[in-house]
Amino acid sequence: MSDILGEGFFADFAHVADDESRHFSWCSQRLAELGFKYGDMPAHNLLWRECERSSDNVAARLAVIPLVQVTLSQA
Repeated sequence: MSDILGEGFFADFAHVADDESRHFSWCSQRLAELGFKYGDMPAHNLLWRECERSSDNVAARLAVIPLVQVTLSQA
């Protein structure tokens, strides 16, 4: 797949994954300060559902997932 998307794509993806792991750590730490842990509170599964729907199509996933995130952030 790197021959199609290029090495830069994978380097960027690794950077985003690093950022997201840091964000999760902050979220998890704050939940712990409040006496909770990740998964204690109910949540929707819209993002995961879209991941499943686009599992066979990289282009669709790259387009759909950011749109879902933007939609959720504006709700």
